[in-house]
Order: sequence, then C-alpha cells, then structure tokens
Amino acid sequence: AGTLIYSTAVKYASSLYIQKSAVAANIDGDIEKSKRNIERAISLHDSDRAQRAAVNIGLLELQEIATEGLENEVVLSKFQEALAGVVGHGVSATQLDPVNYQNWASLGQVYEALVPLNVEGAYDNAKGSYERARDLNPQGPEQRLLLARLEVSGGNRENARGFIAEALQLKNNYTEAIFLLSQLEVNEGNIRSAIESVEALAFLSPGDATVFFQLGLLRYNISDFTGAVEALERAVELNEQYSNARYFLGLPYDRLG
Repeated sequence: AGTLIYSTAVKYASSLYIQKSAVAANIDGDIEKSKRNIERAISLHDSDRAQRAAVNIGLLELQEIATEGLENEVVLSKFQEALAGVVGHGVSATQLDPVNYQNWASLGQVYEALVPLNVEGAYDNAKGSYERARDLNPQGPEQRLLLARLEVSGGNRENARGFIAEALQLKNNYTEAIFLLSQLEVNEGNIRSAIESVEALAFLSPGDATVFFQLGLLRYNISDFTGAVEALERAVELNEQYSNARYFLGLPYDRLG
C-alpha cells in the first residue's frame, strides 16, 4: 500500500510540473523556466505525456533560436544541440507508449519543423510518423490535417488536397481544414473558390474574427468593396483591438468614398 501511495504521489507531482512548464512557456514566455519544470517532471516520473510536453517546449525553443540567424556558427551549434534534445524527447514518447497516436503525431511535428530547413530525411520521417499516428487513430481528422500541412510544406499540393478531403469526410465542419483549403486556393490564384471556402468557415465559426478578416481581404482583392467592409466591420466588432482589421477596413472605406 505504501509503495502505491508513493507512486501515486510521484505521478501527481510530475503532473504538476508539466502544468507549471506549460504556464511558464505559454503565459510567461519563459522557455528556460519551462524547460527546468519539464526536466523535473521527467525525473520524477518519465511518461509519454511529459515527453510530449518536452517536445512542445523544444519546438518553441528552436523557433526562438532560429530567429537569431542560423548562418551564425554559434547560433547554429546551439540550434543543433537543442534539436538533438527535441528529437530525443519525441522518440522517447513513442518508445514509452508505441500505440498512442499522439506520440507519433508529436514526433512528426519535430521532423516537420525541419522540412523548411531542407534537413535530409526530415520530410520522409515526418510523413512516416504522421502515417503511423493516422493508422493508430483511423477516425481522427486531425491526423489527416497534419499530413495535409506537411504536403503543403513539401510543395505537394494535390496530395494536400487529398488529405484535406479525407479530413472533411471525417468531420465536415472542420474549420482548420477548410482554412487550409482556402489558403491553397489563394496560392493557386483561385480567389473565388477561396472566398467560398472562407464564407463556409464564417458560417461555421460566426465568432471568429480572424475568419472575417481573411474574408474581407479576399473580397477586397476582387474589388468587392461593399462585401469587404461588411466582413471587416464584423472582424472589428468581434475584436475591438484587432488593429490589422481596422487598418484594412480603411481601404475599402476609401474606395467607396
């Protein structure tokens, strides 16, 4: 009984440190403090949940380091060291529980972050991890969206469309998938198709200021200034601090005199 109580207490303490780590990273913006907390959590109780949290923090750290410029040798060395740690946490999560799809999705995100840097094998490793996550969670639309985003970053737009279609088959009101589809349409110059996608999104998410902001920009691009005003006014109404929406609302106002 004593052993069970001790084990439960240790797991609880580890869980508290995971929460502290998330607060330090996402609210305080203190990556170092967040790392210390997650290391404490892992030392108390090494779980796949703690390892996934370490991956999330590591990805934030990599972004932070990359902004310093990877052409600098000192920065590059720091980046490579942090990268090795993140990959290690991702692999550890899959080893601790190889049948939890979340662990494979987490490892996939590590490799995907390296695709824009042209790291050899990054795309293939990311795709393999995401496919494993999909196979372990066949009814999960999120895994299809992860694959779609990866294909976009790899320049494979048709494959991306296929995965988006699969995601929407599983969840027809999946706003993130519709949003990605609209971005694909814009990139391919299909502005009217993009507008249709974002209008569907606005119907599904009537309280999302970002959706109305994008709809306003798209309408402005095809000279539908009245429609642009309508969408951008809604964005500002939903978020009065939305300075970008206020700025772009001024443009169709000007065109309409």
